[in-house]
Amino acid sequence: MKSRHPALAAMLLCMALSLHAAAGATTMPILSGGGKQTLALKADASLWAWGDNGKGQLGLGEDPAQTSTPTRLGSGYRAMAAGYIHSLALKADGSLWSFGGNVAGQLGLGTADYTAHHTYSAHFTPTQVGSDTYVAVSAGQQHSLALKADGSLWAWGDNSYGQLGLGTADHQAHPVPALVGTGYVALAAGYAHSLALKADGSLWAFGLNNFGQLGLGSADRQPHPTPAQVGTGYTALAAGSHSLALKADGSLWAWGLNNKGQLGLGTADFDAHPTPAQVPQAAQGIGYVAVAAGSHSLALAADGSLWAWGYNYYGQLGLGDAVHRSTPTPVGSGYAAVAAGNMHSLGLKTDRTLWAWGKNTKGQLGLGNTDDQYQPQPVSWSDTPTFVPGTTLLLQ
Repeated sequence: MKSRHPALAAMLLCMALSLHAAAGATTMPILSGGGKQTLALKADASLWAWGDNGKGQLGLGEDPAQTSTPTRLGSGYRAMAAGYIHSLALKADGSLWSFGGNVAGQLGLGTADYTAHHTYSAHFTPTQVGSDTYVAVSAGQQHSLALKADGSLWAWGDNSYGQLGLGTADHQAHPVPALVGTGYVALAAGYAHSLALKADGSLWAFGLNNFGQLGLGSADRQPHPTPAQVGTGYTALAAGSHSLALKADGSLWAWGLNNKGQLGLGTADFDAHPTPAQVPQAAQGIGYVAVAAGSHSLALAADGSLWAWGYNYYGQLGLGDAVHRSTPTPVGSGYAAVAAGNMHSLGLKTDRTLWAWGKNTKGQLGLGNTDDQYQPQPVSWSDTPTFVPGTTLLLQ
């Protein structure tokens, strides 16, 4: 990825989606934004994809190389995750399927496609990852995480900074899912670090920590290959090159990279922020219920209002301009779910309409064009059923 801001050139990211659900309920993701692709799940369990397909990350075959309109990938799906150049999808039977780039073995297929000439083949159609079943997935830049129904956490792909949590760090591909630990209920894969939540509300982090994105009170360039506890009382996670986490009381906490104000703390700097700091409330007495992280941050408040801050060069904050923000700024109201790609954003409203904004060079907004959008625009759908927000299914 190229950027006019070199410090952001290596940034993922990602891909964390949260749904607004009743207290104590857990939900499956229905939207996911990746590097330059978008995945979405409809109420009939059909999976749709649009944006860049240069490495097969849409799963639609070699043609098209990209598409700017939602295209049906298949049916029988229950969750998905879009990484930088790869994608993961769970079917209703718990089987895991992957497609896209596989340079570090992030597809989990037992091989990695990296060569000495820095070229690698693409996987243009979904391929099943082993025979095990899973209930949740998350995709980082070049690594993948998955959760089984028994609470076991599994990881594969790039492990240069220990982002797989396996106790070691190396520059070798790890192309097969490996056990990280047990007792987990949620997960988030960032650029080169990982976050995982246990059933007791304790938050654990591992991987790259150069800007303090692990939240351990210090920052360094050494790998952190073993899960370390960040704190307790958390309920939801999001990871890009920075980290976000929600607590049960609706408070939002942030740490890591803050060069464009993506932590929402009122400042922007290149200093490390290695300790979770509380993000200001959206409004007095109104807490947050969902978060998403890319090059920027999105948060959904309990009243359905959507708030954004951080990097905004391509309008990914949805505020009508390209001005970065260092504090939560209102985007609009009536939202039920949010997702952040690397430099684009998605929002599902309570009336089931889907909206997109930000960078659109590969059609990742699904608007039928490749023009960047600085305000939320409706994504047109030619068939039904549309999305159903807040569907309660197992784990997020």
